[in-house]
Amino acid sequence: MIKWIALITVCCSIGFISCKKDEGIVPVKETVTVAPAQELSIHLAPVYKGQSLQKDQLVYRNAAQDSFMIQKWQFYLSNFVFHTANGGQYKVNESYYLMDAFDESRHIIKLKGLPPGDYVGVSFIAGIDSTRNVSGAQTGDLQQTYGMFWSWNQGYIFSKLEGEYKNAQQPQLQNFSHHIGGFLEPYNCIESVSLNFAATPLKVTSSSQNVIDLMAELDLYLNGTNTIDFTTYQSISGGRNAKNISTNYKSMYAVTLVKN
Repeated sequence: MIKWIALITVCCSIGFISCKKDEGIVPVKETVTVAPAQELSIHLAPVYKGQSLQKDQLVYRNAAQDSFMIQKWQFYLSNFVFHTANGGQYKVNESYYLMDAFDESRHIIKLKGLPPGDYVGVSFIAGIDSTRNVSGAQTGDLQQTYGMFWSWNQGYIFSKLEGEYKNAQQPQLQNFSHHIGGFLEPYNCIESVSLNFAATPLKVTSSSQNVIDLMAELDLYLNGTNTIDFTTYQSISGGRNAKNISTNYKSMYAVTLVKN
């Protein structure tokens, strides 16, 4: 009996010593470094035949031989998605931007949260998606106070081009107005744009500039798949002619420079 008691005492002592030793062991946590998301800037350049667009200057002529001047040009770009070479993509949430050809403060889009990586293309909507067209009062660049919303026909004006023109048949200056919008078939003016810059990929790092120069060429708005003359297209507020114009302007964008 005494032997058993001694054996139990020894075992308990060993266990106690073992427990005391364990108390001094601190587990090492693995450290994982996650690269922070970066900011990207898109710089817009509104041009006509490659030259900076001038306001209120009767210096332009389209393929229909109209002489014209531009007094206002505003348009929406939204729903930006960046694409990687291996097929991955990053969608920028809540990306709705009102651009203005004659307001330099609206020539720059700043997109936050872009994960580090190599990007070879970008896609976006020229206009506003159908969901946001029917979502009521909104904030940011979608506020109705900017004058880009039809109260009489629920939905956003995707592009607003206004100015004056004249031609051989109409030698006196006349106003023209293109208010492009609508998301219902057969005249759905929501246009998807996809641009590839794989030749000079955007390499997003913590030390890179992360800048894309984006050109909007008004000549392709007027002289693309459809030739836009200001006599036929003098006053547009949705409909067939608006769709003809949106078919043109989805091709007017080009990435001209990527800065890493």
